[in-house]
Amino acid sequence: MVHAIAVACGPVLGEDATKGRMAFIALAEILSDRGIALLRFDYEGTGDSAGSSMDVGQVQRWRDSVKRAVDYACQITYAPCILVGMRLGSIFAADVAQEDSRISGILLWDPVYSVRRYLREQKIFVSSVFGVAQPEDGSFAGAGYTLARDSVADLEGLVLTSPDGRVADRTASVLIATRVGDRSGAPEVANFAKVGAKRLELRGQAALMELPPHEVRPDRVDLRALAEWISERSGTAEWPAAPSIVDHAEMLVQVESATQWGPSLVDPPKVIERFRRLGSVPLYGVETDPGVAGDPLATVVFLSAGALERFGPGRLWVELARNLAAKGVSSIRVDNSGVGDTPSRNGLRRGVMLDPGALTDLRDICEALDAPNGSGLIFVGLSSGAYHAAEAGLSLQPTAICMVNGSALDNPPELSRGDRVDPRRRAYKPMWPAFRRLAVSHKRLAKVVWHGVGNVAVSASPASIPVRIAERGVNVLTLATGADRGAFGGNLYWFVRARRARRRGMLEEYRFAIEDHPLYTEDARRVVGRVLLDFLVEHATSRTFQ
Repeated sequence: MVHAIAVACGPVLGEDATKGRMAFIALAEILSDRGIALLRFDYEGTGDSAGSSMDVGQVQRWRDSVKRAVDYACQITYAPCILVGMRLGSIFAADVAQEDSRISGILLWDPVYSVRRYLREQKIFVSSVFGVAQPEDGSFAGAGYTLARDSVADLEGLVLTSPDGRVADRTASVLIATRVGDRSGAPEVANFAKVGAKRLELRGQAALMELPPHEVRPDRVDLRALAEWISERSGTAEWPAAPSIVDHAEMLVQVESATQWGPSLVDPPKVIERFRRLGSVPLYGVETDPGVAGDPLATVVFLSAGALERFGPGRLWVELARNLAAKGVSSIRVDNSGVGDTPSRNGLRRGVMLDPGALTDLRDICEALDAPNGSGLIFVGLSSGAYHAAEAGLSLQPTAICMVNGSALDNPPELSRGDRVDPRRRAYKPMWPAFRRLAVSHKRLAKVVWHGVGNVAVSASPASIPVRIAERGVNVLTLATGADRGAFGGNLYWFVRARRARRRGMLEEYRFAIEDHPLYTEDARRVVGRVLLDFLVEHATSRTFQ
């Protein structure tokens, strides 16, 4: 029984989508205590949904995604339906609400008033933070995603418009929740006020959208205020609700015929995807199955890409999974402890980098996939996910691991709490305390001197990690940029042993001449995808390494 059902229309793109997802998960927990359901979905071409952000007519598909979500919500229950739109999602929520009489309330959460201005701000952001240059063909390159030229043109014409008389007549309530002191949309807010819209200032919204995803902490006071408004729209009546999506629910997904993965597919196949819960926590996962009989030799396990889930750079895991399935290889994308839809095992907030619970996740994944000690699995990770792939390579016996921009230097969260490093960590090679203190004021100098020390204190060198994994009989692929490749280099002793592992075909390394994550730029993302796809297909289908 529920009092109402809310539909979360998230920010759609890049890091905004990741931060919005984290905020909506936190809001869902509060609403649940009030007897209100929250339906979250991925727009077409984003997250785990089918399609591509480069598809023609993508903007209309995003609007249709909201309509389908509303239809589904109204099939689940006859309780009042409330749309909650955040950032760019606010425009789609407002548009759909004007056409659908089933909507009883609209919450516009830090809305985008003019998409033209929003895209201009995004261009400045990705250029200054990630060094992403804009294409000359009129398309848009964001942080880990690209929009086709026609989508950019359609988006630039969108503005947030106040409800017309039809909405006002059916008394759909409207709340505009903005950042404290934000007056950028004053004219639009004034127009909404004419049809009875209320306004609420959120004290933590600026931090939510401006901090990196792994530092985001949704403000509980803000969330309770939003939940209170939604509750007021719900009433006291209770309505029955049909069962939601169950474990192993399946869907057919069309594989894209994208040229960045090699030759275009003349007749792209459809593959099967199903939701999975793994282990006792449980871990949330999406399994991609070729859907054809065969003799699969290894299953690819995509670990969380830091706190990014499957948005922005993390969307690469979705594209790879479906292209692997087209080649007969099964895979599963897993939200590690505290990331996405998987709760933290340790009571930590979501999105904590290197959550120690992820070390237990590795064992649970193996058990759930009936792969004792990791045999027949290939672990793939980006950033902190790459670290956890390394832990799998050192503590289990998988077929292979892939590390994209991994680091062995980042301090785990237990240190910030004053605890000792979790004894299960084998891929953590920290600077000695004296060098960490030096790095506070002289970061570059501390790294240079520390690498010099590493040539003497070889057991403390991060360069040992991929070599030690390869020497255990696990195939290793590392991809690193200027920002991270130093974490596994600069040591003469391990350089010699790495060379030996490369000659044996157990260690492959790919180095980029760019400084930040390779998955933020389109050209580098294409290269990473191609390198990973070739490596994964080779080692998932070869009997040599079983």
